[in-house]
Amino acid sequence: MGFSRIEFGALQRFGHLGRITTQEEQPLHQRALWLIAAFAIVATEAHGQQHSNPPWASSLMAFEHCDSGRTHLFERAHFRGAFGGCNIVEVGAADASYPSDYNMVYQDPNEIFIYGGGYGNVPNSIGPFVAKVDPNTLEPIWYTQLLVTAESGEWNYPGVVALMNDDFLYVIYGYRLARIDPVDGSFEVMELPTDPTVGAENTPYNGFDALSDGTLIAKTVYRGGRAVFAEGTPGVVCRRP
Repeated sequence: MGFSRIEFGALQRFGHLGRITTQEEQPLHQRALWLIAAFAIVATEAHGQQHSNPPWASSLMAFEHCDSGRTHLFERAHFRGAFGGCNIVEVGAADASYPSDYNMVYQDPNEIFIYGGGYGNVPNSIGPFVAKVDPNTLEPIWYTQLLVTAESGEWNYPGVVALMNDDFLYVIYGYRLARIDPVDGSFEVMELPTDPTVGAENTPYNGFDALSDGTLIAKTVYRGGRAVFAEGTPGVVCRRP
C-alpha cells in the first residue's frame, strides 16, 4: 500500500499512484492498489489572490458542500427575498440538455459549470460530462464528454466536480480524476487505483474531499464482489511531503 504526489502542472509522476494521460492518449494498467486513495495536487493560488476557503476557490459555490468540513453553509450566498409572506421566483428553461446533472460550481456570475451524466438509468445519460453554461441562455459554452460508458463497459455512477483555488476544475468519475481548463474544457486525466478482484469497470470513486494544503482524499464504491482492506485498515490519510 503506497501513496504518490501528483503535480498536474508539470505532469510529473512520483511513485505508482497512476498514469497521467491527455484525452488523446491510451491509459496504461494500474501499478498500485488500495481501496481509499489520497493524493496531493499542488494548487497554487492564482494571481496572488487570498482565498478564504482553501483549497477551494473563493466563490459562491466551488465545492458541493461549500468547505472541507462539509458544512453546507455557503457564506457568500445571501437570500434577498422576504422571510415572511410570498416571494416571486423567476424560472427559465433552455433547449440544451444536461442529462442526469449532479452538481454545479461557480467562479463568478458569468462562470458557471455543471457536472452530470453519472446516472446510467436516466435516458440519454451516456457517461460523465462537464459543461460551461451561459447564465443568460442556459446553453452550453463548451461541453466535454469525459467518457461513454456504453463503449467502456463501466458502471455509470456519479462522481463530482469542484473548482479549486488554482482556477482549475477537478472532476472525479469512475476510476479517474481529471483536471479541466475552465476556458475551453480541455482536460488531463489520471487513472486511480482499483482492486483487480473486483475490476476497474466495477469501481467508481463517488466524490472527494480536500485538505487546506490541496491534498485530495477519495474513496471507492464497488458493484458486486467484496474487497478486503490489507491488515484490516479501514482508511488512510496521505500527508504531503
